[in-house]
Amino acid sequence: MREPITHVLLDRDGVLADEDADGWRWIDGAAAALRHLLDAGLRVGVATNQSVIGRGLLTEEGLAALHREHLAALDFVLHCPHLPDAGCRCRKPAPGLLEEAARRWQVPAGAILFVGDALTDHQASRAAGTRFALVRTGKGARTEALLAASGEHAALFGGRGFADLGALAGALLGGCMKIFQHAVDEHIAVLEQARHVLGAGLDAAFALCRASIAAGGKLLVCGNGGSAADGQHFAAELTGRRELDGPPPAAIALGADFTAASAIANDLGFEHVFARQVEGLGRRGDVLVALSTSGTSPNVVRAAERARRLGIAVVALTGEGGGALAPLADALLAVPSRRVARIQEVHQICLHTLALALENA
Repeated sequence: MREPITHVLLDRDGVLADEDADGWRWIDGAAAALRHLLDAGLRVGVATNQSVIGRGLLTEEGLAALHREHLAALDFVLHCPHLPDAGCRCRKPAPGLLEEAARRWQVPAGAILFVGDALTDHQASRAAGTRFALVRTGKGARTEALLAASGEHAALFGGRGFADLGALAGALLGGCMKIFQHAVDEHIAVLEQARHVLGAGLDAAFALCRASIAAGGKLLVCGNGGSAADGQHFAAELTGRRELDGPPPAAIALGADFTAASAIANDLGFEHVFARQVEGLGRRGDVLVALSTSGTSPNVVRAAERARRLGIAVVALTGEGGGALAPLADALLAVPSRRVARIQEVHQICLHTLALALENA
């Protein structure tokens, strides 16, 4: 499955505005379609050739003022000011503007849908690696005929051109809703299964953490990527405050100390980043909360192994089966799914539950 489209980059003239107009004139329905995209939560920007700057017909300040008036709600408006024969990398069909958009958004090109009306828009999209949608406004009808004649028509988003930006928005958001509805349905199904299989693990995890905290111990939390973020969230919930005022327990997210993690990874290898910190910070009676959706992350498994040797209890949050962490865990929360997003969503609920239960205790 291709990555979902989360960012929409628009050509300006011929998609949003009439390129033959003096100043600015919206194409019929374009303003409403743009608002529809923004209201749906998509990130939206513009990438446009504006040789009017190079020809001296408009100043940079004048162009910026025009965009502030009409496009202020967008993330950014990127433009190429150069003449067609300047040989720059930013003027479409060169991919510079689209590559800059990906850098600013910090997303892969495949997550961006570039919407244009001209053949140069299509060429820039292909060079940059973004998806491309064609609207028939502006030069779009002629461009669609050219792409059909060259056999490239089928590669368009939706396999066709769209009458205008409004028609594209309807198709795009319908696709987003299908992805969302599928995710919700899948989440509910996994959560329903988890409710029946995670109870014993949650009780065991709560008992271990509560006993450690009561004895003056601490919780050490580790994970990679999204699991690292979940672990930091859990530690913050404990040392901060959820609903009650009381003395906070000691909880340390090992991945949050980038200086230590990068030094250990550089000197000893990334598989040691958590185990080394467990050895240095952990004491008998503490608890290691280890998160790995696969249950096989080498650095998390090593941390659990080290914890067991030091007399530190292990609470493991994993996906289906538990992987290599299962036999090392004193309390195992193995979410009955193999899809990373669903596993992490249930991990978050489990960690919120533990944080609240510990606060109440």
